[in-house]
Amino acid sequence: MKSDADDLARDLLQGAREALAYARGEADPSAYVVTAPEAISVAKVRQAIGDSQRQFAERVGVPVRTVQGWERKTKLDASTRVLIGMVAVDPDVVRKTLGSNDNADAHTASELEHA
Repeated sequence: MKSDADDLARDLLQGAREALAYARGEADPSAYVVTAPEAISVAKVRQAIGDSQRQFAERVGVPVRTVQGWERKTKLDASTRVLIGMVAVDPDVVRKTLGSNDNADAHTASELEHA
């Protein structure tokens, strides 16, 4: 018997996969609609990938206080839910998309601003 949590997990994973395909240019943008999961636990995602709050903050590029705030909130805004959902599917999605010192193939923030 499937639970609501199973349905949420399935929907979350599907949505994050679709968002990643779009970000990578593998999906037709005219047919793509982003649907943010209704609920997501930042703490559960963070713990599942084995990060401390500080590590998770560094992973997604926000201050530690932001992660702490996300973990206290019962309702996150849609963009945060999409970001956390993408990280749940691919913990390195931010680094792969925006780059880091060791990833010469990733886009820089400046490139994305002018795209």
